[in-house]
Amino acid sequence: MKTILIAHDFSDLSGPVLRYSSDLAKAWQAKLLLLHTEPPQTGYIYYSPGYTYHGILGFGLDESVRREIEVEQLRNDKHALELIEKRLRDDGVEVEAMLMTGDPAQAILETAEERDVDMIVVGAHAHGAFYKLLFGCVDSELVRRASCPVLVIPETAVDREK
Repeated sequence: MKTILIAHDFSDLSGPVLRYSSDLAKAWQAKLLLLHTEPPQTGYIYYSPGYTYHGILGFGLDESVRREIEVEQLRNDKHALELIEKRLRDDGVEVEAMLMTGDPAQAILETAEERDVDMIVVGAHAHGAFYKLLFGCVDSELVRRASCPVLVIPETAVDREK
């Protein structure tokens, strides 16, 4: 095992995903790729646990305002990833943080192929059927389409660690 890709979404489940990934990387002396993908901004509003705001764009905002909000979100994401990257490095883990925009599942799959990762670690959120119908389910798509093993950390792992 040389490389583990962490699909990081800044949700409550991110803590357990990072801990399991870090433990695996140490045990296998593997490198971690810490990947956050900011989904495309759309014209509808939805809520995603763990985000301050998400998808609040559209509805009469002109393109320059929409772009300014998008850039600010990416700046905040980059800063947060850098802090996590530093914490993992200080803990003795070889890590590289990556920030992308686009469809999260597609970005994870493409990065896994391009970087020849040995495993993907992702959290599984307990969204209902309506949410999954509208927005999809990243963990399920990864399990179906990835060419490497996918470790799915359940949402109940958050409660277990408290």
